[in-house]
Amino acid sequence: KKEIRISQPRFLYTILLTCALRMFFVLMVLVDSSTPYLNEMLDEICLAKIYTFYLTLTVRYTALIIKLRMLNIALSSSREPIYSLSLLGSLVVIPAVCIAFLTVSVVVNPPRATENAVLKDEYGFTTVMYHYCQFSKGIRNDIDNTPVFHIVSAGHVTILMVLFRMAWHAKNVDIAFN
Repeated sequence: KKEIRISQPRFLYTILLTCALRMFFVLMVLVDSSTPYLNEMLDEICLAKIYTFYLTLTVRYTALIIKLRMLNIALSSSREPIYSLSLLGSLVVIPAVCIAFLTVSVVVNPPRATENAVLKDEYGFTTVMYHYCQFSKGIRNDIDNTPVFHIVSAGHVTILMVLFRMAWHAKNVDIAFN
């Protein structure tokens, strides 16, 4: 039975390349001059910031589930190798669904950059002190106020708690905290 280590650069680079390609496709759709979605560079920066943040959460969530599955195999009486291809079964679906959901939500309702404070320096040039991302008119919807973020955060914390509980009851500390 062929084995693959999850920590191999080949596997990690595949996930990161998929995320980068998704981000490229979304930016190509939204920044296209024929579409009225994004007109300013700040909107593009806002989109890239939120999209990168969600992709980071997706990769971290997937890594947590991989670690949880490895720990589950290590603690069970199964003869299955810890680094087997069965780890990749349903775990491929998790980042794919998360990234697809993120892509659809960003394309349907792209974030807009909203200036919070505009100041003029001594030479008369305007300086944007801080800008945040707004998804709907009249509602400040920065990264910390999006419902998708709350759902992913709740899942992230739940996986962390389950992982810590399993590691706490592990017989082999080297396997649990490797």
